[in-house]
Amino acid sequence: MAGELGAADAQALELLLSAPNKAAVNDLFILAFNSRTDGPSNTELVGAAELLGGATGPQTKACISAIRRAILKSAYSANTDAANIRKSLPAELDEQLAKLIVQIVSHHLPTWKESLIQSQVRTGMTQLRQPQRTLV
Repeated sequence: MAGELGAADAQALELLLSAPNKAAVNDLFILAFNSRTDGPSNTELVGAAELLGGATGPQTKACISAIRRAILKSAYSANTDAANIRKSLPAELDEQLAKLIVQIVSHHLPTWKESLIQSQVRTGMTQLRQPQRTLV
């Protein structure tokens, strides 16, 4: 699972306040989800840093990682209403930013959950197709 979100995540997520608009924050969430397995490319990181007001590479990576943890925590939760998404975020997070994050996650969550399920099914099918080795 995604793990608990804490003070370090709150600090990383606060970088989203440097984004020029809500659409940019949405784009960063989409990037974080789409790059959840291999991480963002260098080009994507540079673009994300620009959206975060010129954040450093480590700051950008921390922010994308915190976004990914927030998404996955919500996606793997049984109760995904707005109140529970908010509860999954760090308590010390700026309240207006938290509301925006809840709005973005709530909007994309059905699609993201479906994508995660399909990914797990594909992985399972691939493993089933591989020849089984027997120990001698």
